[in-house]
Amino acid sequence: MDNRKRPLAAVLSPSDGFKTLEKRVSVARLHESDYSQWGVEETCQYLQREGLGAWEDIFRAQRITGVGLRYLEDVDLEKIGIECLGDRKQILYSLRKLWQIEAETGKVFNDPIHGHVELHPLLIKIIDTPQFQRLRYIKQLGGTYFVFPGASHNRFEHSIGVGYLAGQLVQALNAKQPELLISHRDILCVQIAGLCHDLGHGPFSHTFDATFLPKARPDTKWKVRNDLI
Repeated sequence: MDNRKRPLAAVLSPSDGFKTLEKRVSVARLHESDYSQWGVEETCQYLQREGLGAWEDIFRAQRITGVGLRYLEDVDLEKIGIECLGDRKQILYSLRKLWQIEAETGKVFNDPIHGHVELHPLLIKIIDTPQFQRLRYIKQLGGTYFVFPGASHNRFEHSIGVGYLAGQLVQALNAKQPELLISHRDILCVQIAGLCHDLGHGPFSHTFDATFLPKARPDTKWKVRNDLI
């Protein structure tokens, strides 16, 4: 409460640099986040909770603990007696959910279209770089802003929205097609791609690369994909 009464300069330290000021949100730490400490019985209990109790005896006979779960691959499951490919995929999908649980702090952005958007801590680290922060000053619609002052949408908020929607798309695929075995790492990679797709934009976006560069450097053969807006 006191911080809201103090000047911004007094609240932020010099080390804050380019860090964004949006509201932070804590992600609840679930008990599965301690899976590396599980013994054989705890591992079997997790299989039961996931509806995989049919393979409990095999895991118990092999004395597979929580540490071993991290290194299980399809070929390992086949060797210990799980012959059906569909069963092995179902087991791997459930096990991979264990290391998708986050214990770090995320951040929430209040987007005018999508509402409150929560982003992973790794995405926040990218957003807080000078290279990404410069997008705050690059107009999404280029010179249109001079004709329509209300068209003040910038590449910064646009890129955040693309990163968020890219993650929503892959999560939807993961929910509807679990056989794809989409990992949390895969989702993050797609989000990063969406987040960073506009980092190379110059001043006034496509006005710079489609109009300014050809006149300033007529000898260059560099071209931009205008379909990637």
